[in-house]
Amino acid sequence: MVVVSLHWGTEWQDEPDEQQLRLARRLTAARTEGRPDIDLILGTHAHVPQAYEKVNGTWVVYGMGDQIAGEMINYEGARDPRGNQSTIARFTFARPPGPAGAGR
Repeated sequence: MVVVSLHWGTEWQDEPDEQQLRLARRLTAARTEGRPDIDLILGTHAHVPQAYEKVNGTWVVYGMGDQIAGEMINYEGARDPRGNQSTIARFTFARPPGPAGAGR
């Protein structure tokens, strides 16, 4: 199983930016012998939770938020309570069908 953690996105932006969307499409499209090269993408950096979605059949968590950051100061210099917002994802993986030991 391959899990990629990406430090990406625009800080304090609730939605994934175009660079995140483009990179998610590119990374999840990568295949070897018909199997995805990446099984899950976990995004960090935006400081706020962002969408989860399947891209090319692979789950992408664009932004998990700040797990335990406390009060944050945003770009306007204001206290931003979103520094306390986060998400925790839970994924279950199963061995792909085929001969024992084949693939990941």
